[in-house]
Amino acid sequence: MSQLLVFGVDSPQTAEKVLDLAQDLAKQQLLELADAAWVERTMDGNVKLHQSVNLTAMMAGSGAVTGALWGTLIGLLFLNPSGRSRWSRCGRRNRRHNRILD
Repeated sequence: MSQLLVFGVDSPQTAEKVLDLAQDLAKQQLLELADAAWVERTMDGNVKLHQSVNLTAMMAGSGAVTGALWGTLIGLLFLNPSGRSRWSRCGRRNRRHNRILD
């Protein structure tokens, strides 16, 4: 069962220390840490989010690899002239075998 824990601290330095402690406990397998983040409100009122894992970079890399794989597969199957001739040869063979079986 997952639990969400929220801590309120006085300074960004204390929040970093709490995050470091949680990561150390996760390394010792005393805590199962799926994700961690801390939020800071600056003096001008803006909110900054600090995450332990950069999800944007992680997802962009996997998206690029997946897109390249699918693009290559579709290109080889449908857009490659030699691929088209292979598919047409398979179709001719199937028709020839069907005539023999009939």
